[in-house]
Amino acid sequence: MQMLYTLTFLTEQAMVDPGGIANWAQDLMRRTIGPLEQAFMEIRCPDGGDGGRREDFYYATHEQIHPTGMLSVVANLTPWSDHNQSPCNMYQCQVL
Repeated sequence: MQMLYTLTFLTEQAMVDPGGIANWAQDLMRRTIGPLEQAFMEIRCPDGGDGGRREDFYYATHEQIHPTGMLSVVANLTPWSDHNQSPCNMYQCQVL
C-alpha cells in the first residue's frame, strides 16, 4: 500500500533554519528553503569546495550565503570555533 503525503509550509518562517537561506544560482535572488526541501537540492558552499558531490553531478542549483550559514546564530557566536576541537558547536544548531 502506497501513501502520499502533502507537506505545507504555512509561513515563510515555518520549518526554516539559517542553513535554509540560499542564493538562487540563476538570478541571485535570496529565498528561504525548508529542511525537507534541502535534502533534494545541490547546495554549494561559497568556500569553493565541491561539498562531497559526485564527479558526474557537479552542478549546484543553490549556494549558501556564508560558509557557516548551515549553523545557527548561537553556534556562530561560539568563540574561536575554528580552533575548537570539540564538535559541540555543530550540535548547537539543532538544540534550539
